[in-house]
Amino acid sequence: MYNQGNMQLGEIMYGRSCYFYADEEDLADLTRALKGLGNYKFVQIRSNLNQPNLIFSDPTELLPLAMVTPSNPTRIASFLIVHNDQQIFEREIALKDGSGFIKIVDQNQNWNSVVLAFGGNCEENTLIMSDINTVGDTEIALTMHNKFKKLVVTKTIKIGKKGSPHRLMPGAVEKLKSGWRLASDKNWSRCTDANIPAEEIAKI
Repeated sequence: MYNQGNMQLGEIMYGRSCYFYADEEDLADLTRALKGLGNYKFVQIRSNLNQPNLIFSDPTELLPLAMVTPSNPTRIASFLIVHNDQQIFEREIALKDGSGFIKIVDQNQNWNSVVLAFGGNCEENTLIMSDINTVGDTEIALTMHNKFKKLVVTKTIKIGKKGSPHRLMPGAVEKLKSGWRLASDKNWSRCTDANIPAEEIAKI
């Protein structure tokens, strides 16, 4: 069993993030590659109503639930990634309307983990950013994050300013060339988009 560590009240967890843009084919390729990184389980962070949190051992099964699509434009289905033999701590929340409960699994109680949040195509010609992150700074969490980030880095190119570049997988590159908007989120300001001058796009 992996030790969760001894975080004290008020102690700050700094964490890390790896943001990237990927279309459906890119994400399918990424989840296939994730299978080769070790024995992990992928736990639904927010359960369905009156249901336990779904747990998957095969990351390729996540896309139908987690990917942003025109019919599901809001990224709400994130997954906690932990080692197979790690205990999961959850909390149950009773809904105010009396309809039942949902169960939440998050990093505040599961520090030895990373979170995977898929983006995708939220509407015509708009691609939403994906993210692999951790708010935990335990050795296990950081080692896992570095491993997953390395995989993303090998499958992406960087564009934009040196201090704040954007990472794009091949399908996202082609969509950028075709005039798609690559957005951090559907309702975020366009100043956060992955965008470079047209003459630079042509050189990619």
